[in-house]
Amino acid sequence: MPMNKRYDVFLSHSSADKPAVEKLAEKLRDAGINPFLDKWHLVAGRLWQPDLEEGLRASGACVIFVGSEGFGPWHRQEMLIALDRGARDQNFAVIPVLLPGFKKPRKIPTSLAQRTWVELSSLEDEDAFRLLLGGIQGKPPGPPGAEISPASPRVWPRKARLWGAGGISVLLLLGLARLLIPAGPCTPKSLPHDPEAKKRYLEGLQYLSRFDSSEAHRAFEDVLKPAYFAPAGSALAEAYLRLGENGNAFKQAKDAFDGSKESPAEERLEIEARYRRIGGEWDRASDLYLELRREYPNSCRHLEYELGLVESLIFAKKEKEALRELHRMTEASRDPDPRVFLWQAWAAASERNFQLQRKAASDVVEKTKGKKGYQQLRAKALLLRGIALVMLDNPNQALPDLMKAQEYYKSVYDQRGEAQAWDAMARVQFGLGQLELAKTDHTLALAIYEAKGDDQGEANQHSSLAYILAEMGNLEEAQRHYEQALEKFDGDFDKAQARLSLAEIQLEEGHAAKAESGIREALSTFQSQEQSDQVAESQALLARVFLRQGQREKARSAVKNARDLADKNQPEICAEVSLAEAQVHEAFGEHAEALAILDRELKKVEKVGVSFLSCELRFALGEIEALKGNYASLEKVEKQARSKGYVLIANKAAKLLLDRRPIASVLRELGFGKSAG
Repeated sequence: MPMNKRYDVFLSHSSADKPAVEKLAEKLRDAGINPFLDKWHLVAGRLWQPDLEEGLRASGACVIFVGSEGFGPWHRQEMLIALDRGARDQNFAVIPVLLPGFKKPRKIPTSLAQRTWVELSSLEDEDAFRLLLGGIQGKPPGPPGAEISPASPRVWPRKARLWGAGGISVLLLLGLARLLIPAGPCTPKSLPHDPEAKKRYLEGLQYLSRFDSSEAHRAFEDVLKPAYFAPAGSALAEAYLRLGENGNAFKQAKDAFDGSKESPAEERLEIEARYRRIGGEWDRASDLYLELRREYPNSCRHLEYELGLVESLIFAKKEKEALRELHRMTEASRDPDPRVFLWQAWAAASERNFQLQRKAASDVVEKTKGKKGYQQLRAKALLLRGIALVMLDNPNQALPDLMKAQEYYKSVYDQRGEAQAWDAMARVQFGLGQLELAKTDHTLALAIYEAKGDDQGEANQHSSLAYILAEMGNLEEAQRHYEQALEKFDGDFDKAQARLSLAEIQLEEGHAAKAESGIREALSTFQSQEQSDQVAESQALLARVFLRQGQREKARSAVKNARDLADKNQPEICAEVSLAEAQVHEAFGEHAEALAILDRELKKVEKVGVSFLSCELRFALGEIEALKGNYASLEKVEKQARSKGYVLIANKAAKLLLDRRPIASVLRELGFGKSAG
């Protein structure tokens, strides 16, 4: 199974059948089975649906009880989730049980109807109970009247028990110790006092090292139930951060920092380093991780300090330093942890070194091949490799990686991971000109984020959908999505990006004054945060506004500012600046200069392989050539844009053709004025 099983079986039932099901749960417990029953496990004051979902995910089988009410709404939902998992995991048993005195419902899913049913004539029906017990344990019930033996304790996997007490040493000799002892971080010096909390803490650290953030989150929450333990609170903050819950991450990190005053020096320093990193104090966090590495060179947590340092450097936009640290780490070890290569791929992505990004991500995929429990680490690497392939102009090669990542996330019930995969696939489809597919994928991602209540995730998807809808010519719907994004975004930078995009739509609709107001508000944010690329993009859009208002000199000044700031490594920003720059030259009658700029930029963009930018630049070139009476390029652009779904560009091209071509040529194309011969 892809996850650690804490319960042998999940008992799904309607509320009316609870008394009967509880009696059967007690019988199962007496027979050595550890069942999840809502009455026994739900905590007062908490939302019950997430806890039920967690119980189902953490169980090795599911029993669907059918009684007086048939299937209730939530009962049916549990059944569908269990059947979906059973279809993908043949080791997960779904056992339908008919309670005494009731018949099978007429309308039940075929995949449930085709399973072997257990029909209880009474709650004391031992033969039926033996059939139920065997289904949970994965073995036949034996002849009627056979004695029911208690279930064996689930301490080791079945393969280890076959070798008896010598199992571990045999596996070590065979080089298969990972079947018993999962790879992961060493045992920290400080541990919780409660034995179960201690066990869950060590499990949580292993989950975290494998990027299994959902399971790590559950483990650390279990640790904190008996008594507060600052290292577990700090580790829970890390799990929240990787799940995209930044607010909860910061709260847990601060609580852990405040509660660590009596902790040992090394532990307290690590907790503070994580608190500073999550709080965005990147330089301070880097200094603390360097101190940890220097003062505790032989610590079993040394790798975590190295990775914490690298992450802080990446977020501090010191990617080159991060890559140097990672290179040193790979050189110093004959078998580096897969996370070292994952961080290398991440740092390379930030540096736009897509060749290194692809290679490092491929190293993670190779190193985790065949290893159980590494699905999410592998999925993250597949996402990074897929994105690198897109940027290296191999989008068709990227899709299999992204689809595989999505499958991995689904197999471990990581819905946020699924949403990230849908988002990445949408971006690939957009780059390929498949706008309808991109729209569908972003909509699927949005639905997941909405269900999770993830405002940041929702905002990102609203913004992406708005961009696609604008390219498809649906400006009204695009504006609505940008407005929803503005409501959901929390950070000033993200809000400014949304305002800038909204201003571009307003400009397309002819509202230059309104667009200028939004651009200036966004520009102020970008300047205060020293975001030069976004300042350049804002200045380029401002130049287009000035042209619309007839202020040519202001437009020339704005586009010069944009050109001075634009990063040559950012093709999207450079293309936007070049488009504005060409429009300014055209406004001054400098046709040759405008054509040269667009032609040069088009060659760069086509090397990168960004389809929609290529279409934008070709449209601008066609627009200039149409002024000379050459309409062939514009006609070609209109056809290409329409075939790829870029309706906004296609419609603009069609309107220009209609406005500028001599009416005689239009009539000839429509069949008028041709000679009979």
